[in-house]
Amino acid sequence: TTVMLTLGAGGMLVGVDKHSAEDRLNGLVLFDENPVPVVGETKQPNLELIVSLKPDLILTWGGYGTDLANEIQKQTGVPVICLHTLTTIEGVKANYELVAKAIGKGQRMQEVIDYGDGIIASITELTHTVPEEKRPRVHLLFWGFWNGVSRIPIYYDPVTIAGGVNIASGETSNVYGYSVK
Repeated sequence: TTVMLTLGAGGMLVGVDKHSAEDRLNGLVLFDENPVPVVGETKQPNLELIVSLKPDLILTWGGYGTDLANEIQKQTGVPVICLHTLTTIEGVKANYELVAKAIGKGQRMQEVIDYGDGIIASITELTHTVPEEKRPRVHLLFWGFWNGVSRIPIYYDPVTIAGGVNIASGETSNVYGYSVK
């Protein structure tokens, strides 16, 4: 949803997942003035409702693997693109490129990427002057806990860009391919 909104394609959305509909930033950008139906949870979409909305394309989260996307495509007959949002900055750019190509927003995609690259460059110009040993070590806690143990992403570029050191960087993932306990 964020990719579509950022590409200026919010008007193309015919439905969104529950999380996207409840996201306050998305609401500020689109949903307060142009509500679209909520088609269920990402992992459990309402396929009958989706089909009734006659989408040309379905975008879904790739974190559950491609099996769910393949099943959605099989049951709806609508092409599905999986986007893995828990990724590096380069992975985010690849998501934008894929969606932009699919919906014909290549020029806007390049503007978004150029803007982001400029912001990142201006930040890293400052933060990367700090010697490695003086950078703060960061333990990310935003993914919650499993049985009292935090899930920490093994890569999270915003920490590095901001001049921090992700304490899980370099570890081998043991949860979903992108985090450790």
